[in-house]
Amino acid sequence: MDTISKQQIKNMTLTFVATLTSVTLALAPIEVMAEVLAQAPRTSPVKPKPVTATVPRPPQYVALAFDGSKSVPMWNETRAFAKDMTARGKPLKFTYFINADYYLANQYRDSYDAPGLGRGKSAIGFGDQVTDVLNRVDQTNLAFQEGNEIANHAAGHFDG
Repeated sequence: MDTISKQQIKNMTLTFVATLTSVTLALAPIEVMAEVLAQAPRTSPVKPKPVTATVPRPPQYVALAFDGSKSVPMWNETRAFAKDMTARGKPLKFTYFINADYYLANQYRDSYDAPGLGRGKSAIGFGDQVTDVLNRVDQTNLAFQEGNEIANHAAGHFDG
């Protein structure tokens, strides 16, 4: 492909400058293009017609998140609410922030070694009985299967 010389670029009529800007940018050295653009008039001889575009409104979102995953009734209520809203044509999903301490039955609390505080310590408690933990695990799995997000929360609420 032939390259455009500096003189050829200078000789282009001003009406072509705007049209060929992208072409000359690709073919001419930057110094040449800068010189040509500097010589271009600041106002166009032909005023462009304003363009009116209709842009569809983007969907609106509300983020709903739940901190604390201990309450099995909360899991049931929020999952039922999301199902009801979805059935009404208003799809709803939640982000559940789970805390690992609630998935550890009290009888196994010593298997958790709190940062700097030792075994069996938690600022928020543990998961109560084994059956409570199993119910919580079931709720977590159901929420995930229904399309909700399951997020990790800081274990024990310790600040380092």
